[in-house]
Amino acid sequence: MTEEPAPEVTEEPVEEPETAAVGSAVTYYDPGTGAEKTARNVTRVTADVTAWTQGWYEVWGAPTLERVSVQGNVNLILSHGTILTVTGGITVADGGSLTIWGSDENYNDDGELTVTGADRYCAGIGTGRGGSNVKITVNGGTITAASRGVAGVGGGTVTINGGVVTATGGYKGVGIGAGINDASATVNINGGVVNATGGNSSAGIGGDAYSKSTVTINGGVIKATAGRNGAAGIGSGYGSRRSIFNTTGGPSSATVIINAGAVNAAGGGGGAAIGGGNYGTGGAVTINGGTVKATARRTSAPGPDTAKPRCSSTAA
Repeated sequence: MTEEPAPEVTEEPVEEPETAAVGSAVTYYDPGTGAEKTARNVTRVTADVTAWTQGWYEVWGAPTLERVSVQGNVNLILSHGTILTVTGGITVADGGSLTIWGSDENYNDDGELTVTGADRYCAGIGTGRGGSNVKITVNGGTITAASRGVAGVGGGTVTINGGVVTATGGYKGVGIGAGINDASATVNINGGVVNATGGNSSAGIGGDAYSKSTVTINGGVIKATAGRNGAAGIGSGYGSRRSIFNTTGGPSSATVIINAGAVNAAGGGGGAAIGGGNYGTGGAVTINGGTVKATARRTSAPGPDTAKPRCSSTAA
């Protein structure tokens, strides 16, 4: 009797987990030139990559991060099909910048970024308190950012050239613009689709009750809604407050220039649709072009919860 040969045993290959690989080349879309470009030496953002330093990063898969710190000048690519969720905010250190890119001219084909600021003084994206020397630029992607305490997207200079941005300010926080106690903030919108809602006493786009702001709109589709208690839709927050950065105690004010785009702005509680908040100074409003719908309301719109959050102070 001859023995039958033993059956062959084959082992299924085990997939190794993705790591923060460095060195790959990734394409992204530049709305400034209308062309695709290539970034090299790009770090993949996976669940354990939470400290971003000088250089290029690409979201890999659909990671969820608790909190991200940005040091230096960082570029983030939201490639098609990727989804990044950050539950504790993306905090940009003083003097740093974060530039967000999509992968395609069609915003709907870009990746997604959803950010919630966890702390009272932490913006969804940006800086929370007294961070006027920070730059945030959005060139693409679908971005949703909210804060419990301050700006949804804010601090220093915010520029939006493309993408879809939905930003909601927390308690006394603007949707897009100044961080709390910023001496001033600059917002430039050149394109994209923007929906911004302010928190208590704060504008949808611009400043809170403590800061001065300059907003320039050169294109895009923009909807800006003031929060509770007398802020402007686009412009300044309610009234006049002193702060450690605004030691003169002068009224919050805004300069708003609209050159193009489709703008829909709503003030609340006596604040202007575009310009000054209730009991504040009107600032300067110049409309050179575009389509503008402006609505002022005697009562405040239902805004974010006004319950004062109990969180830690400034972020990492």
